[in-house]
Amino acid sequence: MDVAWGDYRLSSPKVVVADYQPGDVYYTYSLDGGATWARNLRLSGATARFLGQGNDYLTLTSAATKAHVAFGQDRDGNGLMEIYVTTLTFH
Repeated sequence: MDVAWGDYRLSSPKVVVADYQPGDVYYTYSLDGGATWARNLRLSGATARFLGQGNDYLTLTSAATKAHVAFGQDRDGNGLMEIYVTTLTFH
């Protein structure tokens, strides 16, 4: 089971209170149906404006030994979301 989410632990405030609040994207997985989880892995390279509430710009797909996470952040401050894709490969 794979999970990706918007996270505000490196932001202020540390919980989402409004859209476009600076945040990050994290990922984890479980091999036992959610009883235990791997450590959280930060996927975003910067804490930046993120559409947190009802984010249609955060997508995760996985199969076999790969997970692909796509998300949007406004890292350059121009008011537009840039799209980032991270591919994780497990052996």
